[in-house]
Amino acid sequence: MLILFLFLNCITAHDTSNQGNFRSILLYRSNGDEHLTSILQTPGRNKYITPQIQNEIISSCGNIILQTIVKKVNDSQCFSVLADETTDISVTEQLALCVRYIDKENNVNESFLKFIQVHSLSGKNLADSILNGKLYLGFEFIVYLLPT
Repeated sequence: MLILFLFLNCITAHDTSNQGNFRSILLYRSNGDEHLTSILQTPGRNKYITPQIQNEIISSCGNIILQTIVKKVNDSQCFSVLADETTDISVTEQLALCVRYIDKENNVNESFLKFIQVHSLSGKNLADSILNGKLYLGFEFIVYLLPT
């Protein structure tokens, strides 16, 4: 819940001892929480704060947020997909996939979904990547094909 709170509120923490954001937030959060304080101050290594555990927590939070966005999009009456190709520093071509939708309160929302690695920049390959990415994420949609 702590990482999810940070994600949703875009909060970072800095500590002068340079322990990193995750550990600094845990130490801050442990004030007033005897159980968390006892876990962090107990000698030993089983505190579940290793970089691997942090990455798993971040990945899980990302999946929860993505599922929430997909549910809101599926509940909306319409949505559009925004896609932009970019090449990263390792010369890997990626497609940034975003979605724009109108929620139940008639507010326009725009959310980043994920990066999709693409192997070809042809129109067909990019379209297939977008459609496969949307299917993988769980979007409910109908594709209207125009005659050529």
